[in-house]
Amino acid sequence: MMSALQIPSAQMLAHTHAAPPSIAWSLRHRRRRRTLPCTALLSRRELASSAGAGTAFLLLSQHARAADPAAASPLEAVFNQAAPAYPGPSFSYQRVLQYAPWLFGEWSCRSALQSFDAPKGQRFVPASAIAAAKADEGKAVPFTVRFYQTLPDSAANKLRVTLGSVPESAVVADRAFNIKSLTEATLGKPGAVESVAYDQRDSPDRVTVVYAGTPPQKAELYLSALRGDDTTRESDLFYTAECTRQVSIGVAREAVSDYQILCRFERKGPDDVLLTQRVAVYLTPQDPAYFDVANAAVGVYTYTINMRRNKAESPDGGPRLACVETPKEVVQCI
Repeated sequence: MMSALQIPSAQMLAHTHAAPPSIAWSLRHRRRRRTLPCTALLSRRELASSAGAGTAFLLLSQHARAADPAAASPLEAVFNQAAPAYPGPSFSYQRVLQYAPWLFGEWSCRSALQSFDAPKGQRFVPASAIAAAKADEGKAVPFTVRFYQTLPDSAANKLRVTLGSVPESAVVADRAFNIKSLTEATLGKPGAVESVAYDQRDSPDRVTVVYAGTPPQKAELYLSALRGDDTTRESDLFYTAECTRQVSIGVAREAVSDYQILCRFERKGPDDVLLTQRVAVYLTPQDPAYFDVANAAVGVYTYTINMRRNKAESPDGGPRLACVETPKEVVQCI
């Protein structure tokens, strides 16, 4: 009893013949599809000014103080929920998701679907979706992702500049590169994505994906509820969460889906990270069964992604460097 549920994530990409990558669940639309991600680093085959001194102090001090490394992440409980609830409004959401500094660089990844669960019962999930997830379990998909350093256009940085201070840099995902990389790797079709448009400064909540070939097809991704751990927290664990509404558009066809991507990054070594990603799928308000489950997830995909940072030779013969090309074609190295 589901309407279209499409799950683009750092792993979940799907396609139906020439359909855009996405995961579409529907008792009215039984065809398998494929789509894109977490964050941005995205069934893998079924398938993106404040005023007042008090406010200024609050925004600036949130990153100025060192977080307690022993304290549990507030997102850990959300990550571990059997049926993660869709988050409500909050003033704490980030405009651009910021990551732990140790995620900087270009990473070679291998992802695999570990499990699919229907926490509210299989009556909310088409049998075809369950079968597709089962067929995809354990299949590895190699791809590349990038995280680079930038000066985010955040409220805290605007206040720092206003108060005569220096803005702080942050590590962010190269969403356009990551979405294209994972989509094409999952589909096994280099060049399957014609373009990915993402403007981090002016429109950080929207991504437009245009697929190559005919008939013309594209996906609009609307990002919301971006949350991440305190980046000053000295820990080998880092959690993020974000929600996406995906609108897939084709010839005389439009499908809408809602999902939430929950990520747990675990640093295993200087250049090795294990990412566990959970993609929670929700019914849309147009679905007849929407009020039977409220805001709870009706499907949850769990992936493991092994990440290995790529290194380059140092020009002076010193230690190998972690380098990454930014969206502006500038190479950063540490």
